Amino acid sequence: MGEFLNSRTQATNYSVQASEARTQGMLQRRQAYANAYKLEADSREKGLIVGDNMMRAESNALARIAALRGQVGASGFAEAGSKLREEQSTAEALKMAISDMGRSYAISDQNARNQANQYRREGDTALRLANIQGDLYDRLARINRKASLWLGAGELLTGLSGTVGSLNWGGSWGSKSAAPNYATGSPPGGLWTDGRERK
Repeated sequence: MGEFLNSRTQATNYSVQASEARTQGMLQRRQAYANAYKLEADSREKGLIVGDNMMRAESNALARIAALRGQVGASGFAEAGSKLREEQSTAEALKMAISDMGRSYAISDQNARNQANQYRREGDTALRLANIQGDLYDRLARINRKASLWLGAGELLTGLSGTVGSLNWGGSWGSKSAAPNYATGSPPGGLWTDGRERK
């Protein structure tokens, strides 16, 4: 029964490996999706901070431009001269800074979303590969279970044959035993009726 038990044990091991492979695949996919979600959540949080900073920068820019306009009005040279040019340059610089903040965040957010999608693809791929591996282990388990039946039947027949041989039912197979000749008066076993050995 050794080969039968070995084959059944191997089948059980393959079934366990199939289950472990699928479980590992699901865990990897879950972790990948968690990483993707965290990236996107962090990017949204960063977007809120950047939005607040842009609003603050715009408010500061308006205040600074208003101060420059006040200086221009006080100088008596309205809409002319170096003061006006300074106001225009300051407005352009602040507008560019705010635009750069928005552009930088947009690029960062797009990168985060791309990385999140990559995480999800890797998680889906890990799960598919785990299922393929699990299917392979299941197939090997089925093969070993079927083989164990044949091995068990073979070992059983071998055991029965050995038992029959050890009992020696009917003497040697294919041999003919000498029948007693009652017609001549010779008793079975080669002995005379008085117990003397027959010559």
